[in-house]
Amino acid sequence: MFWKNKIKPTITREILQDYLTYSGGKLPVCRAPFTSLYFFPDGQVGSCCLNKSFYTLGVYPENSINKIIKSKKRTEQQKYILANNLSNGCQICNENINSGNYSGVMATDYNKHEIGKNIKRIDFELSDFCNLDCLMCERDKKNKNSIYNDSFFEELKPYLKNLEATNFLGGEPFLIDIYYKIWDYLLIHNKNCNINIQSNGTVINDRIIELVSNEKVFISLSIDSVNKSSYEKIRKGADFDKMIKNFNVFNNIMKKKSHSMYVSVCPIAYNAAEIPEIVKFANESQCRIFFNRVVSPTELSLDNRSEGEYKQLLDNYYDQLNELSSNTEIEHYNKQTFGDFVKLIESLSKSAKESNNNILSKEKLKEILLNNTFYKRFPDKEMIILKCIESISDSLMISTLTYDDINSGNFEERYFALLKSSKTDDEIVKLFEKYFEIRKSKEKIS
Repeated sequence: MFWKNKIKPTITREILQDYLTYSGGKLPVCRAPFTSLYFFPDGQVGSCCLNKSFYTLGVYPENSINKIIKSKKRTEQQKYILANNLSNGCQICNENINSGNYSGVMATDYNKHEIGKNIKRIDFELSDFCNLDCLMCERDKKNKNSIYNDSFFEELKPYLKNLEATNFLGGEPFLIDIYYKIWDYLLIHNKNCNINIQSNGTVINDRIIELVSNEKVFISLSIDSVNKSSYEKIRKGADFDKMIKNFNVFNNIMKKKSHSMYVSVCPIAYNAAEIPEIVKFANESQCRIFFNRVVSPTELSLDNRSEGEYKQLLDNYYDQLNELSSNTEIEHYNKQTFGDFVKLIESLSKSAKESNNNILSKEKLKEILLNNTFYKRFPDKEMIILKCIESISDSLMISTLTYDDINSGNFEERYFALLKSSKTDDEIVKLFEKYFEIRKSKEKIS
């Protein structure tokens, strides 16, 4: 198997040193595989949110929490991280580090946790249930059913007592019932644990205000535009004016606790030109900003755009970046974060220039998918994969990241995981299109 060979680093020494200087100088480059778990809505469990579709440690409830922690796949991922190789489920952080987008590197968020025998952090994404229908979200937001029930909560309790941090996502966290059980338990049995909640800012009541007012509870709001029309186009079902009213309530609560609230942004085609305005809004509100990496739906993603589109964005970003003030600590932080995001766009622009070399023919793709040893374990899925292949053009122009991944020894393992986790033909088609960057017609950047 490929892991018997020497694991080569995917980051040069120079870039690694530069990143460590930014992030605090700690090795391993990421502590998530050693300290953390991430529960996805479908039962898959990874080390962090970016592992899904690349590398997961197990599936709940088929695998117990204890078995997932002790799994060979977790040990394997740790080996790769120790070798400074971020190809085993960590491709997005690998690209962000190599492009200089250090503020967008999720690994930095795990540096605060020392490696030991206990799990230090758990991220909960236990349900897709939500009151909005955001353009970049491809989930079943109306489904309240979840595999995470009272049995899961009971199995979870021993781990909750030792945690240093938790993160709650959705869907909309304030609409997910089991979260309230976990919050109540933590506030009684682990009063030192930080509770971080990522909300869309549209749900608020007295119970939520009381919860967020606790010293150990921190809230971040997802805001993808400060323009009412754009915001309501992206976050379908939301009322911008009501969200801003709630934003002010949450922001004031955080300020009273001497904490800065985070504004989380999903840069996509519809709001790409508005990014500088969102940064200014964060500065005025004394909030810190964070940019998510949106890779799907591919027609909305900023990945794999044309050179002309990237030039248009960068010309705007350069002008706005130079005009941003950095008089306060928050303004300095936000300017650096925006600057790192600009570095990512520069890297994507460079890849666009090189992409003519990353052409994968239909016949070559068919050979890769049908002739590897893992595929032979799933002969029943041959017809749907063939159908996927035949639906594409004679050749694919794909990103350098995906092209290198396909030609690496890691591809077969991940492809096997995709097939194994897919239950229906529709799921296979979606994963196929996502992985090979097969777009519907692109939405123009506006």
